[in-house]
Amino acid sequence: MEDKSGLVLTGSQMSSDKSEIVNFTQVVAMEEEEKEVGKKRKFHNKSNSTFLKVISIEEKKIDELLALKTWMEMKSSAHNPIEGSPCRVPVDKKGTISSGGFRIDAYQLVAYKKWGREELKKVPPAKQQDDLLISHLCGTLFCVNKDHLILEAKRINDERAHCHFCLAVAFKNGGYVSVKAALQLICPHNPRCLSLNP
Repeated sequence: MEDKSGLVLTGSQMSSDKSEIVNFTQVVAMEEEEKEVGKKRKFHNKSNSTFLKVISIEEKKIDELLALKTWMEMKSSAHNPIEGSPCRVPVDKKGTISSGGFRIDAYQLVAYKKWGREELKKVPPAKQQDDLLISHLCGTLFCVNKDHLILEAKRINDERAHCHFCLAVAFKNGGYVSVKAALQLICPHNPRCLSLNP
């Protein structure tokens, strides 16, 4: 027997009581709903917001957060992949700045100061392959050096991850000389990974 959802019910699932069929259909609907919720989680948008958190903050609060002492105590990363342009990461291990129970990704604040509110409204919190996101040329997690940040499609950012891995191996084996040689061979991006130049 086939129910309204198009599923074939076996003898053990069928009953003369139609409520069992309705309950089975409800279970199938709940499972489909859970799958949809799971898909949303994969996009890291637990708040169901339509824009980045930084867009909802007043300019004055952004300036206050950037002026915090913890922000001023930022450290240079031990891994500085771009020659002459060190990565900077917040002291907080999660890459955030917090004040009075309020917490935000530090790189979003820097991106806000670099591009402004209107430009960042184009960056959705849930990312599909062609959606814009704040990408790192350096590949250093949580880096807030504004020169290392770029707005580009998620698919390009994902491609950069491959370059960053290969270039990190080159750096480990031969320093910046090896990175420069490897850039010419493997990096198709503009601007190039681990470089501030095209």
